[in-house]
Amino acid sequence: MPSQGFRPEQRLRKRREFLRTSRLAERVVTAHFVLLVAPSPESLANFGSPSYPDGKKTAARLGVTVTKRVGNSVRRSRIKRIVRESFRRHQELFPADTDIVVIARKDDPQLSSDDVVKEWKKAAGRIKKACDLSRQKTKSNV
Repeated sequence: MPSQGFRPEQRLRKRREFLRTSRLAERVVTAHFVLLVAPSPESLANFGSPSYPDGKKTAARLGVTVTKRVGNSVRRSRIKRIVRESFRRHQELFPADTDIVVIARKDDPQLSSDDVVKEWKKAAGRIKKACDLSRQKTKSNV
């Protein structure tokens, strides 16, 4: 059985990756989060080619930001764990070749992984539209 972990290639880890995503992103606002959705660098590098070199797209990558305004370190860490787990289990909600930064807006002690997934499912259409808009905007600047 393949690993169910949250692999390094599924994460945004460096500051420049977060800054790049926020610069190119379209925003999707939900009750608890702001999602910044932008095309991945790989998808832009292959812009104009009829297909990807190896014939497959890369999975979406996730970055999570939770500021001190949201709560103490225990609450911030809890929110990050819930967001990462929700993303890992429901990657189909996000288009391939996309970088997503999730910014927590407020703390909810009752927030669960199921609540996060329901919120993202309600916003799935807006997420896809934001990804398409961001990709079009970025490609026109290439």
